[in-house]
Amino acid sequence: MIAKDGHRSSPVLLAICVLALLVFWFGRYIQTSSYDLVQHFLLVDELMKHAGIRPDAFQRIGAMALYPPAAHWMAAVIGWIGGSGLVGITIVLIASVYLCYLLIAYLVGASAPANVLLFSLAFLLLRFTHAQVGWEIVANFFYPQIVADVVYFGVLLWVSRTRQGWKQSFAFLLAGAITMWIQPLVAVHILAVGCVLMAFQFWDEWRKKTVHRTTNAVYVIVLVAGSIAIVLTNPAFKVMREISANDGYLVFGYSHIMLVALLCGAFGVFNLRRHLIGRAEYVDAVLGSAVVAAVCLTFLQFALLKLHGDGSAYAVKKHMFIVGTLGVMNAVRAIAAYLPVCKKQLTPGLVAPLLAGFATLFILKGYDTPVAPIVRAMAYANHAVDYEFAGFVPGNTVSYDSSLPPMGNVMISLTAFQHTFDDRAISWQRGASIKDGSPYAMIRRTPAINKKCGQRFAETENYLIVDPTCLRVYLLNERLSFNTGGNGWNYASTGWSGGGESWGSWTLADGGVLALSLAEPIKGPLELSVDGMVFVTAKHPIQRIDVLVNDVNIGTWTYTREAPTGERSIEIPESVAHSGNLRIVFKGIDAVSPQQLGESADPRVLGLGIRSVTISSAVH
Repeated sequence: MIAKDGHRSSPVLLAICVLALLVFWFGRYIQTSSYDLVQHFLLVDELMKHAGIRPDAFQRIGAMALYPPAAHWMAAVIGWIGGSGLVGITIVLIASVYLCYLLIAYLVGASAPANVLLFSLAFLLLRFTHAQVGWEIVANFFYPQIVADVVYFGVLLWVSRTRQGWKQSFAFLLAGAITMWIQPLVAVHILAVGCVLMAFQFWDEWRKKTVHRTTNAVYVIVLVAGSIAIVLTNPAFKVMREISANDGYLVFGYSHIMLVALLCGAFGVFNLRRHLIGRAEYVDAVLGSAVVAAVCLTFLQFALLKLHGDGSAYAVKKHMFIVGTLGVMNAVRAIAAYLPVCKKQLTPGLVAPLLAGFATLFILKGYDTPVAPIVRAMAYANHAVDYEFAGFVPGNTVSYDSSLPPMGNVMISLTAFQHTFDDRAISWQRGASIKDGSPYAMIRRTPAINKKCGQRFAETENYLIVDPTCLRVYLLNERLSFNTGGNGWNYASTGWSGGGESWGSWTLADGGVLALSLAEPIKGPLELSVDGMVFVTAKHPIQRIDVLVNDVNIGTWTYTREAPTGERSIEIPESVAHSGNLRIVFKGIDAVSPQQLGESADPRVLGLGIRSVTISSAVH
C-alpha cells in the first residue's frame, strides 16, 4: 500500500518540481514590452497597501479601481508574504501558464504518443503566431486572462470526466460566476461552452430517443437562464464591456483572423460529428463544443463591432488565444485518430508536467528584465514617502533612475509617489519625459550627480531626491551614453525612439533634442562630438543630418554607404553657446523608415543612431 501511494504521488511531485524550477528561473524577471503591467500593478499595490479598494481609488488609478480583482488579490497575498506585489504578479502568471498547459496536455491525451508528438510539433510550428494560450502576457500583458484560462481548462477537464448533467450544469455556472471576478471574457467562454455542450448532448439524446431527453432539456434551460443571469447581473461584465471599446496594439503572426477562427471551428464540428457516429471519445465532444462556442463568441464580437460599433478589433482578437489553442487541440485529436494506434502508452502523470514545462519555457523566454533593481528602488521610494521626505505630497515626485527601464520609473511614480493615473502619466508611456514638470525626482547617486546636485531633499547611499533641473547640468568632457540606462537620458527631450537599446538609440526624423546647462562659464567655442550611425541602403544611399544648437544650424553631416558610422565633430560658436544653455537638435534630412524601403516592418523614420555625445572646449 505504501509503495502504491508513493507511485501515485510521483506525478504530483514532478509537477511541483517543474513549477518550482520555472518560478525560480523566471520569477526574477518581468517583461517590459507592455504598459498593461503598470496598470495591473496599480491595482495590486492598492490591495497590498490598503487591504481593499478605497472609495476614491478611481481618481488615482482610473478604470483599474473597477476591474475584477481576484487575480490581483492572488498577487497581493504573495506580495504580503514575499514583500513585492510585482514579484507576486510574475509568480501567479508563471503558475497560470504552466497549469494551463498541464490541463491542456491531459485534455489532448498525454498517454497517447501520437497526440503528444503532434501537439508538440503544432506548438513549435505555430509559436511564431503568438496566438496560443500563454502569449497573452508576452507582447501584451493580459494578466487576468491567463489566470482565468486556468479555470477554463480546468472545467473542461473535469467535465470531460463527469457525464452527469446536473453536475455539469452546476460546474459551468459556478465556474462562470467565479471567473467573472477574474476576467469576464473568459467567464463568458466558460458559460458558452456549457450551453453548447449541454445542447449538443440534448440533441444527441433526442436523436437516440433515450429516456433522459426531458431531464437534459431542463439542464439546458437552467444553464442558459443561469448564464444570462450571471452575465447581466455581474457589474464586472459592464466594466469590461466599456473597456473593450479601447483599441490597442495586438498583432498575431497571421492576418485573416476570422478565417483562422472558421478553420478552428471546422475541426470542432468534425470532432462533434465523430462523436455522434461513435468514432470519438467524450473528451472530443467537450473540446469540439468548446471551440464551436469560442468561435461563435468571436463572430458575435465581430458582428457587434461592424454593425453597432460596439467593442474594437482589439477586443475581437482577445478571443483568439482561446480559439487558436482549442483549434490546435481539436486538430491534434482528429488527426491522431486516423494514425496507427501505438500499443505502448505513456504515463500521463509524467508526460503532462514535462510537456507543460516545455511550453512554458518557450512562452516566457522573453522575460529577461531583472526585477530586483525595480523592487529595490520602489522600496526606497516607499520608505522616503513614509519617513524621510518631509516635502512630499502625492504626485509631486517622480522616479528618474536611468538604470531602470522606463516602465520601472513609471511604476514607482504612480505607486510609491502616488501620481494620479492621468493624461500626463499616459504620455510617459508614449515616450514623454517623466521628470519634466515635476518639482522633485528620485535619482540614483553617482559621482557626477554628486557634483551637479548640491541640494538634496532626501538621500541614502544609493538614491537621492533632488530638484530635477540639476540633472540638466553638464560637465564639459562628460561622455553621455544613450544605451539602455545611459546617463544621456538625463538630457534627452523629444524626438527619440524609446528609452534606448543595448548599443544606443535612434533619433527620429523630426529631430532628437538634447537640453542641457553648462556647469562652467563659456570661454570660446565648444566642440560637439557624436559617435553615431545612420540607416542607409542601396535604395537610400545617403543620409544627411542637420545639427542645430539654440535654433542655429551649425552644420550638416553627410553619411554614405561607404561611411555609415563613426565619430563626427562640429564646432559650436561662442556666440551660440554664450548663455550656457544648449538646445541641441539632430535632424534627419530625407530620412526614411525600414518599412518604406521594404527592409523590415519597422515603421520608425530613423534619423541619427547615437551611441554617445561629448561636448568639450574647442580652445586648447
